[in-house]
Amino acid sequence: MNRRLFVLSSSAAALAACSSSSPLVPAAPTFVRQEVTEFAASPVLVKAFRDGVRAMMAFPDITDPRSWQYWHNSHWMATGMPPAAMASVWNQCPHRKPYFYVWHRAFLFFFEAMLRSMSGNANFALPYWNYYKHPQLPDIFAQPLLTDGTPNPLYWPVREGSLVTGLSYEAFSPALTAFNRDPANADTFEQVMEGNPHGHIHDMVGGDMGEVPTAAADPIFWVHHCNVDRLWSAWMNAGGGRRLPNAGDRWFNKSFTFNTSGSWTLGVSDVTDTARLNYTYSDLALPAIPAGGVIPEISIARHLNGHYMQAEGAQAQAQAQSQVAGSFSLDLQTLQLTIPLAASQIDAAAILILDGAQLTGTGGLSGYSYNLYVNLPNGTTPDNEEIDFDLGQLGSYVYSIEAMNAVAGNVQIAYPIGRVIAQQLAAGLAPSTNVTITFAVFGDPQSDASSTPMMQFRQLLLQG
Repeated sequence: MNRRLFVLSSSAAALAACSSSSPLVPAAPTFVRQEVTEFAASPVLVKAFRDGVRAMMAFPDITDPRSWQYWHNSHWMATGMPPAAMASVWNQCPHRKPYFYVWHRAFLFFFEAMLRSMSGNANFALPYWNYYKHPQLPDIFAQPLLTDGTPNPLYWPVREGSLVTGLSYEAFSPALTAFNRDPANADTFEQVMEGNPHGHIHDMVGGDMGEVPTAAADPIFWVHHCNVDRLWSAWMNAGGGRRLPNAGDRWFNKSFTFNTSGSWTLGVSDVTDTARLNYTYSDLALPAIPAGGVIPEISIARHLNGHYMQAEGAQAQAQAQSQVAGSFSLDLQTLQLTIPLAASQIDAAAILILDGAQLTGTGGLSGYSYNLYVNLPNGTTPDNEEIDFDLGQLGSYVYSIEAMNAVAGNVQIAYPIGRVIAQQLAAGLAPSTNVTITFAVFGDPQSDASSTPMMQFRQLLLQG
């Protein structure tokens, strides 16, 4: 495994790496990523952040890492495919695939070093946004103008939401001890986290943040992903059997490169401990469960992305599909649909498919998110602790992932309904008559019109 000591030259023009034989050892002092409200109390650090972002946004050559657009494109390009010269380093983000977490940690590491260089402040480190404690959009990102009347480079006009609601605590279950995405084990920290809070925050902020190809344009992207990264460190710090794969596992046989010469490369083993990358976080505690909240003893693994491979496999086997509902749309009100089958009639391997999914013009702005429940009892107020009934999440961010991979333009979003119903049957919670699907909405986008369709579907299919 190549190990590189990342160094920043005195020139703002370059980042470089030592030879592959050099151990990855931290220089002194260690950078501390602070919570953004704590960070905002330092005018010097806030100025460095703004100066660096402003300089990168103004840099004209987008194929140069000093450009803001370079890093946006490294995550994903808004349109089209990368030119041949950039194909090795652009459109890299592994959504709904293994290495989601480790790739983003390496991505943040190189971006942060470039931003530090462009800021002119050698002590700068990115802050993180702890939305579990501070659900409001951080103030330094929310104001379009600075006190001197000049534009705020951290403000992004293409947003829809400013308050986060509907965050889940499932990823922090003591029973969720395996880390990395694994098709054979849907119950992993990486898979659950990618849905909520990760994808949920993208949806709730909305605007450009609400779709994969445009998300990294918004400066709030970076502090969101610093918190996602922090939660991985906090998860490891919590102990209790939480673990990475064993040493020697083939999971470690992967590396990530962020410049065309190949010198900015980090392997998986280089990024599993932030100390090797010379940074830490000001708080390494997992989110505290609110009063009355519950972490499930056993995770049911409802996270959408964790089941796409199962759904695609079922489709590839050409299993029978039954239309259980015609066209329907979702607005900013809770919707319930009925499947005219008893739970006992649905196979444990069955997949529920939202077929022919489309965003409306209003829905494409995002700022909302749906939690999906199966057989939610009458009179129950949907929330994120209805663990036995939770089927998955839906919003523009998940839609954008599926749209990027759609066959012949038909966007399908799949849910493992059979697995959840089988667990309900075993627990005596499943109904003897019709099965119901509830779409519970979170969010209050700026374009709020509660009866305006946000998402539309050709049909609801039951497969298998």
